[in-house]
Amino acid sequence: MAFTHDNHYVPEWYQKRFLSSEKKVFHYLDLNPPLIPLPNGEKKQHNSIRWPRSPSQCFFEKDLYTLYYGGLITDAIERYLFGRVDDIGAIAIESMATQEFESLHDNFQNFFEYLDIQKIRTPKGLVWLKSKFPNLTHNQLLYEMQQIQRMHCTIWFEAVREIVYANNSKIKFIVSDHPVTVYNPACSPSSSECVWPNDPRIEMKATQTILPLDSNRCLILTNLDYAQNPKLSDPKVYRANANPFRQTLARIDNTICVRELKDDEVAHINFIIKSRARKYLAAQDKEWLYPEKIVGGSWVEVGKVLLPPSNELWQYGGEVFGQYKDGRHFYHDAYGRTRAEAEHLKKEPPKGKVGVNDPCPCGSGKKYKKCCRDKAPEDRPSTTYRSIRERNIMFFNIAIEILGFDGKKDWIQIRKDLTDQKIENIYKAFAALWPRETDLMSLLPKPDTKVSRAIYSGMLDPQVACKDIAALSLYVDEILIINPFVNPNTVRDEFNPIKNPGRYRQDTIKNFIFLLSLFPLIESGKVNLIPDPMYFNPALMDQIMAEAEKRRKDVKLDDAAIKLMEKLAKDDFKRWLFDSSDERIKSRIKKWKPDITDDDLEEMLASIKKQNEQDPLATLHSREEGGGGQMFFSRLNPNLELGMFLAQATGAFVVTTHPFRWSEICSSINYFYGTYQSSWEPIVTHMTNLDIDFVYFLDPKELLEALRNGDLAHMKTALRNIWNAVQIENPSDPSQIESLIGGLNQAKEKMDKSIKGLLKRKNDYNEKFLRVVKKGGRLSIKIAPAGHSTNSVYRLLLAHAGHEKYLKALPLSLYIEHDEIEVKADNN
Repeated sequence: MAFTHDNHYVPEWYQKRFLSSEKKVFHYLDLNPPLIPLPNGEKKQHNSIRWPRSPSQCFFEKDLYTLYYGGLITDAIERYLFGRVDDIGAIAIESMATQEFESLHDNFQNFFEYLDIQKIRTPKGLVWLKSKFPNLTHNQLLYEMQQIQRMHCTIWFEAVREIVYANNSKIKFIVSDHPVTVYNPACSPSSSECVWPNDPRIEMKATQTILPLDSNRCLILTNLDYAQNPKLSDPKVYRANANPFRQTLARIDNTICVRELKDDEVAHINFIIKSRARKYLAAQDKEWLYPEKIVGGSWVEVGKVLLPPSNELWQYGGEVFGQYKDGRHFYHDAYGRTRAEAEHLKKEPPKGKVGVNDPCPCGSGKKYKKCCRDKAPEDRPSTTYRSIRERNIMFFNIAIEILGFDGKKDWIQIRKDLTDQKIENIYKAFAALWPRETDLMSLLPKPDTKVSRAIYSGMLDPQVACKDIAALSLYVDEILIINPFVNPNTVRDEFNPIKNPGRYRQDTIKNFIFLLSLFPLIESGKVNLIPDPMYFNPALMDQIMAEAEKRRKDVKLDDAAIKLMEKLAKDDFKRWLFDSSDERIKSRIKKWKPDITDDDLEEMLASIKKQNEQDPLATLHSREEGGGGQMFFSRLNPNLELGMFLAQATGAFVVTTHPFRWSEICSSINYFYGTYQSSWEPIVTHMTNLDIDFVYFLDPKELLEALRNGDLAHMKTALRNIWNAVQIENPSDPSQIESLIGGLNQAKEKMDKSIKGLLKRKNDYNEKFLRVVKKGGRLSIKIAPAGHSTNSVYRLLLAHAGHEKYLKALPLSLYIEHDEIEVKADNN
């Protein structure tokens, strides 16, 4: 096969399906014909229609898929990838068009895989894909095209399928240079969702996908929500369980094939196809290329022809129950969920008008006017399911009740009374609140310039994280933290805390203290304790783990990075050693000190038991001789890719206190910048090792009081101003950087003054028992307007963010080093 430079993005075999046996050529319409210079200096527009044009002369572009490697070029993409895709696609298209059951059964999945790659392979599709990444070479673009293929297949599988016919119409379906056409009644061609090269997202409830199969047949895929309720109030909100790349079930014998369209109805579909084309259209008859001569009305009215007949929808929706050969059962609902919806997690949306000072229906804990009032429906967190905050409050109250934490028992007694059954019950509650089908991305906040939001990436150990997070709350509006509790829904039986609760005794104690310490901030909405998104999205987990594996050989942990982790691990191991019966502890002591006397042995045992009681993280349940081990976790979460994914999805910057994570974050800038100097570098220089003060409160209520009265909000405002400013690559005004640095210095001075006054008010006459402690620290910043990240994170956002409003770059990250502070736990 000869090397080809002319790459057809609409295959010739597909084009031929739109030509009759009598005619072998097209009228080929250029929607934006070039201007031809004339000898007199004027310009004349080239003819918009070229005729006759054979399929080989239509819908191709020179070297669209050619790969370049130094001085070498190859057409491997055209030859091998699209050669195979087109061979399979041609059969699949015919199977869908004819609805011949046996052939359709064999090619049903192939059809949707072809549909997906056809949507991306066009010039419009490739420009759209490139726009989702900050900087792609041509070769990288073709690589990313292959990485995201099949992204829409699951959603299409679960859509209502209808084939409409033009057999009796004088007008036939036309071919466009972007054959997979997307329509949403709420997204007109002039809307932001349709600005070149965008289309409405397939996941939106009211989105429909159109693919003419030939001149007489056109496939329309309609999301079930819209098919059942064309007047739904939230057409741009994502449908339920919109996760891509997951497994699902679909009937193949229920395609609706009953509608014969009239001339004007075919023209309406052609009008939509033409409205979403890039540059070229083709048709056997020239008049078919001008549907606007027939079509009138609004974008909503034009699209009504796409709605499937309501009396045929009985074939869609409902539930599927089945059984495997080994006796196991399975379940799927209409949205591909493998468990029935958890009714206890639903809540009634507000009825009537919500008052501006009422609690926001999304469950954030804020007033409506400060949360969702001014946001479009698609930009709001879900109001029909309990929010992350509401679930955290529910879990805390359940755990309190299970542990008997009612003020009558001290922490020592609660640990002594901690049974395997209580641990099991705690994790059952967690599993019930976070079922595997949770649409976590719909519960997370979206970017908001009025809110400074941070993703905390650090050691999730109560001895370290709680004081870091409490101090950080004075510097940002909201903090997102990965919940350290293991989700039993995603763990194998041998490691499952419900099946083996005894192995999670120490981890349960640590995690409960973590939750208890942060609960006032969680309840107030300042901290969002979110479960790991990878629990609910296996495809996301696989992709993140694959990227982490690629980086593994480059991971180098220095002494500073492992010092704290090593100390915490040793402390956990020591607790495990003394989580035994008295006789076993004595036996271990004798091995260490064979000559110890009986009196000294008893004295040492008593000392160990007293130390355990004073250590709030130690278990006080004596294991039987030879008892089981414990699950130890060293959590430095989230990892680099997950942290940046969450940051861009929620409009947050990453904050870390761990030197290893900071080195990873800094290295991510070089991916785009190399030796490039950012225009914002003066702020980076000013804020490198910037001395700041952190304040630690003995009573969390006093911390909340300080947050509410605004006396300590100066630095928070200054950081928010910097965060909003660096969303663009260069300052809007030469004086902007000087103004931001000046604002930061003023905020620091005011903060220092406020802290000094606070210490005096809270600690006067309490020198022995300080209520508020100040410790010094250093703040460092990295600014990269093109983004801290790699292409893999942009790929994750494209597929898994759950919306299109994510940050197109992660321009800022913070590193905090603070002086050590001893925080003594109170066992009472």
